Amino acid sequence: MGTSGEGIPPDEKALEVIDAMRGKNVLRLDWSESRENGSLIDGRISGKTYLDMMFETIGVRF
Repeated sequence: MGTSGEGIPPDEKALEVIDAMRGKNVLRLDWSESRENGSLIDGRISGKTYLDMMFETIGVRF
């Protein structure tokens, strides 16, 4: 859930599911800027990676 992994942003229905997931503190590792091997991917949701969302949820600000 999130993006196709090829930089295509999620549609409105996917964003609703993502909001529901975030409401239950469920974040996905594929909501990131790169794959585990370091190759670039834009899986961010509304410009945020899963780490951005995690830190935001616990109140850590940079």
